[in-house]
Amino acid sequence: AIELSPFDVYDCRVAQFAAFYSVHRYNEAMAVLKSLPQSGVQTTALRAACFARQDRPAEARDAMTAYLSKARDEIAAFPGHDRSRWQQYWGRHFPYRNDEDLDHLLEGLFEAGLGSL
Repeated sequence: AIELSPFDVYDCRVAQFAAFYSVHRYNEAMAVLKSLPQSGVQTTALRAACFARQDRPAEARDAMTAYLSKARDEIAAFPGHDRSRWQQYWGRHFPYRNDEDLDHLLEGLFEAGLGSL
């Protein structure tokens, strides 16, 4: 897909991340994040989820703190501690086919500190 549409590299890489993350291949998911041509606020949160799943709590917490400091300014109706609102937010940005895959991502995000910092 990247060869056919080099202008959509970001979206293709994020899809790769989602695929690796969903099957618990966190090292590959992290490598995909590092290969992104630009790094946005959400990328920092995804990195935090990977760190949490790799049992790297300090790095997960640091990445989540960095994400939240920026996200509070960028998300109009910031979900705060409300897991269902975070599920809606991430569901809009990562439309997984299976709810279980979105739940798996949310578990990593919350393990990294989403909703508690």
